[in-house]
Amino acid sequence: MFSPFETGVVFQKENFFDNPHLVRLWALTHKFYDRKHHPNKKLISYFPGLRTNQLNQSRFGKKVIDDMLELFQIHGKLIDSTVCFSLTDGSVRQQVHTDDEYGHINYTGIVYLNPSIPEDCGTIISSKQFSSKFNKLIFFDGKHPHTMAKSFGTNKLNSRLVMTVYLQFES
Repeated sequence: MFSPFETGVVFQKENFFDNPHLVRLWALTHKFYDRKHHPNKKLISYFPGLRTNQLNQSRFGKKVIDDMLELFQIHGKLIDSTVCFSLTDGSVRQQVHTDDEYGHINYTGIVYLNPSIPEDCGTIISSKQFSSKFNKLIFFDGKHPHTMAKSFGTNKLNSRLVMTVYLQFES
């Protein structure tokens, strides 16, 4: 099985979506929830910003998961997955965390969805900063400590918007 955790590699792919502007527009039509009001407390957990509900069962969500499994040639028993959109404004600060739960193998994917996102608003993984770029995917083992590098914006239209994906496999 593919394992960035063993190799310490963070995989990056530019131009992940064929039409990222449509994905962004579609994302902005969704309802975003804070921790107090999110219908799935596990999904938002400690996340300091706003997040949509899961999109796993939508045609879009299923395609994203299938595309990632194919792109990275991941084999194994997928036991859980999440696709959602996450939004943070300029008031949100770094919060280092991991996405490893229950001893399973967990992968995290982030696609940046701001057309003019500053490069320094990417993601820090194990103390290394990865720059942000519109429609760029970064994919890594969720056991690595990580956080957003910086956020920006004041409202839904101009704040940091990413698609977040979690893939959980049986150990």
